[in-house]
Amino acid sequence: MTTTKSTEIFTTRLGFDQVEVDQLRTKSSWLGIIGALLLLLGVYASIHFWATTIASLYVLGVILLIGGCIETANAILARSWNIALLDVLMAVLYIVAGVFTLRQPETAGLTLTLLLSAVFIVNGLMRILSTFALKPPHWAWILLHGTVSFLIGVLLLAQWPWSGIWAIGVFVGVDLIVIGASMIATSITLRRHAQDIGHGITSIGSRAA
Repeated sequence: MTTTKSTEIFTTRLGFDQVEVDQLRTKSSWLGIIGALLLLLGVYASIHFWATTIASLYVLGVILLIGGCIETANAILARSWNIALLDVLMAVLYIVAGVFTLRQPETAGLTLTLLLSAVFIVNGLMRILSTFALKPPHWAWILLHGTVSFLIGVLLLAQWPWSGIWAIGVFVGVDLIVIGASMIATSITLRRHAQDIGHGITSIGSRAA
């Protein structure tokens, strides 16, 4: 009776009981499995960058078409003609871009890579200039981030149009690798947390006995 009561007091203060600890372990295991699968998928996508680029562009094309359909519905439901006109223009833009991306994925990839290089260069320059002008806290990391962004943009622009073949696929692959690695790290942290709580519950129960 004393053991059960002491354990209940411990788990009430901690906010967990043994069932919740087991559930936390199970969730951490699934999180680790999903993270490992995403990491492997990211490695595969980075190696087969051209196929990843084409697949990503097809997905983008479908998303643009769906956006065009949504904008068309908004235009039909709009109560004023000026809002309806704006929705129609956006719908046409989305649909044309979606059809173009699906029919000409290679050209769309080249165009998107060129836009990405411009974004990286401008973003990098803005961060570098703001670092020297404002000297914010942790300015060294901001300067490093800006420098890396600028160099990536210059690299994409210098290798264009060949960068259009690998850039999008590699970016998608690296993003999947980072997401997968972060999920694995979170899974490990959760499992350690669950183990610490489980040991605490066992320890308090043993002392009370």
